[in-house]
Amino acid sequence: MAGRALDYAHLSTGDAGPAISHALTRTDLVMYAGASGDFNPMHHDEIAAQQAGLPSVFGHGMFTAGLLATAITDFLGIGSLKSYRVRFTKQTWPGEVLTTNVTVREKRAGNEVVLDCSVVNEQGETKILGEAVAVRRQRSDRRGAEHGVDPEIVRRQRSDRRGAERGVDPEIVRRQRSDRRGAERGVDPEASVIP
Repeated sequence: MAGRALDYAHLSTGDAGPAISHALTRTDLVMYAGASGDFNPMHHDEIAAQQAGLPSVFGHGMFTAGLLATAITDFLGIGSLKSYRVRFTKQTWPGEVLTTNVTVREKRAGNEVVLDCSVVNEQGETKILGEAVAVRRQRSDRRGAEHGVDPEIVRRQRSDRRGAERGVDPEIVRRQRSDRRGAERGVDPEASVIP
């Protein structure tokens, strides 16, 4: 997965997400068939594909669409995708190197970002063309407050999550935080415990 996704304020028209390149193999086709349940012989049976007039087996379109979706979520973050449409333009073949292209076409109101998306092979042939719309949140307390989100709660949740990643029990952290606040107001933490 790529680095941290950008927030809305740091995105500009023309910005490109990091490309993902993948050399398509016959193993990919068999693994995807098993995972998806798509056992169309055109994807794994060389003899059947040639009898149908094809030069070889070809890749699942949804495998390529999934590669492109990964590039989008690596760029803008998981959970931000609002819509995703693709058009399959050409078949993919084992041995091709598929590369994703994701570019910001437009920024809209409501923190929406419209992306132009494609997957091309090493010769530049377009295999998939698409469009995605994502909603990116601002990374500021002001924006959260406009949506009714208490920034202090968000900070606590982040702190609890970071603590949990280090093996710290969030409930203990909350009690210590509460005891510290009580002590600042002159309340004895032991006296305030209700049996």
